[in-house]
Amino acid sequence: MKVLSQTHGVLCFSESWRSTLMWSHYGDKHTGMCLGFEIEDNDYLTKIDYAWKRLQSPIDFSKPLGGVDKAMMVKCLNVKYSGWKYEKERRLRVRLNEQRDGIYYNSFNNGMELCEVIIGARSSLSIVDVAEAIGKQPDGNVKIWTARPAHGTFNMCTNLDLPKQTIQGLDPTIKESRQLAEALRQP
Repeated sequence: MKVLSQTHGVLCFSESWRSTLMWSHYGDKHTGMCLGFEIEDNDYLTKIDYAWKRLQSPIDFSKPLGGVDKAMMVKCLNVKYSGWKYEKERRLRVRLNEQRDGIYYNSFNNGMELCEVIIGARSSLSIVDVAEAIGKQPDGNVKIWTARPAHGTFNMCTNLDLPKQTIQGLDPTIKESRQLAEALRQP
């Protein structure tokens, strides 16, 4: 197990960006951002099963690896306490290849495409700030908008008072992300 955790990791995603609890827990109390991805469907992308009880322990210390086989390992990686069900979590198992400053990274080009950035309701970031940070996205469109608390529910929704911007594959004449940001400022 220790060897596996040194070579493989898990990326966690949610099926929805609208949960107020998710923004509070993972979005730095609504000051952060939510990144939306299109992810290729594969055997390593799994939906979480939520349970009230822990799985029965099949460990048999007389066997190699305690008798835990691949199927049981996958099952353990994909179950979580039902109190977290609001997360609507999906997990992507990946190899830990890119490491910088002790942190592992996964390239977006490995079956993941950034398609939207939702700015938190209390964030000081603007759409232009996000566009500058994204830079060139020649292979697709990235939608950027700001969230706000919904009226009458406890969910988040799109802030229609602020513009929604789609950054499309860049015009070849725009060379730098600063120029892209300036282009977004134009009416």
